[in-house]
Amino acid sequence: MKVIIKEKNIKKQLTLNNLSQNKFARQLKTTSGYVSQLITGVRNPSAEMREKILNVLPSCAFHDLFRIID
Repeated sequence: MKVIIKEKNIKKQLTLNNLSQNKFARQLKTTSGYVSQLITGVRNPSAEMREKILNVLPSCAFHDLFRIID
């Protein structure tokens, strides 16, 4: 099972929350390059990173930002 980020939805949430990818990365305590790779689907977020993302964007539910692929 793989979990991927819904690129369009996360970009919309970043805009709504006035967050650049750099600010978002700082809040996640990671690099902006890694966040870029997550958003574009080059890398898949770990369970820990998914939890951090949901904590930074508390108005979003799991299914709003992530898709599970078998």
